[in-house]
Amino acid sequence: MNVERTHSLNDREELTVNFPQELCTDCQALEARRFAVIVDHMAEAFISINSDWHCTYVNHKAEELLNSKQQHLIGKNIWTIFSVDLTSELYKYCHRAIVTPTAIEFEEHYPSVNKWLRIRLIKSEDGLLIYFQDTTQTSQLDRQLKAEIAKCQQVEATLQKEQDFLKAILHNVQAGIVACDADGILTVFNQAAKDFHGLPQQPVPPPQWAQYYNLYLPDGKTPMNTEDIPLFQALQGHNVRDVEMMIVPQQGTARMLLATGQAIIAANGEKQGAVVVMHDITQRKQAENALREGEAQLSSIFQTIPDGITILDSTGEIIAANRAAERILRLTRSDLVDRGYNDPSWIITTVEGHPFPEDELPFARVMQTGEPVYGIEQAISHADGTRTILSINASPLFDAEGQLINIIAAFSDITERKQTEDERVQLVQEQAARALAENSQQQSAFLAQVSAVLSSSLEYEQTLQSVAKLAVPYFADWCSVDLLNDDRTIGRVAVAHSDPEKVKFGWELAQRFPRHLDDAYGIAKVMQTGQIEIGIEITDEQLVATVPNAEYLEILRGVGLKSCIIAPLQARGRVLGSITFVFTESDRRYRLEDIPLAEDLAQRAAIAIDNARLYNETQQAKLAADLAANRTARLLAVMTALSESLTSAQVAQVIIEQGMSALGASSGLVAVLNQDASELEIIQAIGYEHIGEFQRSFSIHAPYPLAEAVRSGQPVWVETIENRIARYPHLAEAYAKAGSEAWISVPLLIEGQAAGGLSLGFWLSRCGVLSPAPLS
Repeated sequence: MNVERTHSLNDREELTVNFPQELCTDCQALEARRFAVIVDHMAEAFISINSDWHCTYVNHKAEELLNSKQQHLIGKNIWTIFSVDLTSELYKYCHRAIVTPTAIEFEEHYPSVNKWLRIRLIKSEDGLLIYFQDTTQTSQLDRQLKAEIAKCQQVEATLQKEQDFLKAILHNVQAGIVACDADGILTVFNQAAKDFHGLPQQPVPPPQWAQYYNLYLPDGKTPMNTEDIPLFQALQGHNVRDVEMMIVPQQGTARMLLATGQAIIAANGEKQGAVVVMHDITQRKQAENALREGEAQLSSIFQTIPDGITILDSTGEIIAANRAAERILRLTRSDLVDRGYNDPSWIITTVEGHPFPEDELPFARVMQTGEPVYGIEQAISHADGTRTILSINASPLFDAEGQLINIIAAFSDITERKQTEDERVQLVQEQAARALAENSQQQSAFLAQVSAVLSSSLEYEQTLQSVAKLAVPYFADWCSVDLLNDDRTIGRVAVAHSDPEKVKFGWELAQRFPRHLDDAYGIAKVMQTGQIEIGIEITDEQLVATVPNAEYLEILRGVGLKSCIIAPLQARGRVLGSITFVFTESDRRYRLEDIPLAEDLAQRAAIAIDNARLYNETQQAKLAADLAANRTARLLAVMTALSESLTSAQVAQVIIEQGMSALGASSGLVAVLNQDASELEIIQAIGYEHIGEFQRSFSIHAPYPLAEAVRSGQPVWVETIENRIARYPHLAEAYAKAGSEAWISVPLLIEGQAAGGLSLGFWLSRCGVLSPAPLS
């Protein structure tokens, strides 16, 4: 008898007994019964099958699991017993086990018995031994465990994927994101935050955050206290919204950040830490600063323009006014704002006092046409009953879509100019009336001639020469006219004599011995007192007592003076000069009766001079008004261009282009002071492309024209290259490269303080043209 040791599915050792044929039949039967008893009482189910796959033995456990009696199972095909087809695991492994010396184990569900069975197949001499046990319960637990494990793995994979996705977002987002745990130890520090700080994430406690990560208040100079740090505030439970802060790394670029954050609270209410999101607003702040600077410049220009400026909305309401407007309109800004352009209290009329047509008002015309209007004259009334005559320019202002949103009106007070014009008309009328009244007098013919000459031209020096000629020889042998200058010097403007050589001599005498108001004799005395002087008989003693210059005295003796009248030229209570009548070779003498004629002639001449000067002043005032209108229009264009500029370079470009256009310059540049006002930095240059690279910054104390203008706050202009090189010899080479022949350097002032400077260059010399006026 051979005994083989095997292992059951539950790892119990089993005995397989093989009886040798030489034993007696009784012994075999006995052993077979013992074996059957052992097999029947096994904890495992057992079936044996032959090579034809039919069941040859079934123990009690198999009957129990298969829910069928032994007699129903013996002789049946194994596939029928288990109700399986050719695709089952049992079919596959049975065919493999029949040719395999080693045991095969597997587990499979059998719907016929509604159980999971763990089966072990062992090849026998004439078939297979099949051991199996019910693993339904353990399989369900195992499957549940495996399902839970699979679910956990899936969740873990999903979480890992989400974490990877979150890391990618944190790495690529432009905002800096920093988080810490409840103890203040940094746990999240994305790439943008690292770029902001120029430092990696470190386990630094909150009291060291400001120092380690270079955190400052918005001024960029004051280090942050721990309680000011947005992340720390969020960690304390505060809701942080739009807090500005500065990062000023020791190496790298300072940044202005806008931080928002909050505490991280778990579902159970436990604080787990805090997080902040930081946005880099450096460029936005720079743009805002540039915009504020531009607005400050616009405001300075707006308030310092000598003409009145008002800005009206599309309904005609005044929304802004400068100081000049307040002064001219005699109203405060609060009184002006919200007033309509046609407010009844102004009683708007024409200059002549007639009602002004509503549709001809500047605002109405601009609204109708969308085009600027210039030089509209109208009169307004004030609360005290007085009138002011205005000359008005108006221009539309459009938004980015081309819609008219505002109208800018510029106006100047021309009341005095109009009054001057009226006075001139009145004076001319008085002169004409006087001439008509005197036609009946004995000297009407002479005076008529004089009046005709005086009224023939407004070039009073020419007419005075003609009057002097008319007086010779009718009323004098010599006649001269002298005018008083503003510097108290006396200038001769007319000399008349019947002999041209003596006329030439008279001019030379005035040039050799110029007179001054302080001389206190002769024409100077008459101009001082405004009283006519008559010398009926001129004696040598009188000449010696009167004339202090010996050489001049001898010349006068040689002329042979006999008698004279010196009459002042007066108009509107002011002495303009004098006219002198002298008798010499004709041996005539003046009488007291001649004084009225001399006075009359002098009065006519004075009126002519005054009229001519009034005319010139009127012309100059009109020219100044035209220049002011042009200047205002240009300033309006500058203000419009500046309002569209956002950066310092754009503002500088507008200033240069408008300056070049206004003055005919060929090149220009703008430099601004740095923060400590120690250096000037060129931020925009036009017209210097032909000279290549050049120095972009220089000290405010450098010996350069622009630096000098900024330091002094006064313009510096030189109209020839020779004068400029003489003044700045060290810049001769640079001037040769530039090629300009004249330059202007002016400071750019904001509220009286220099913020930078403007330099303009000219290809052709403008000698005699450059002056402070065009620069104002």
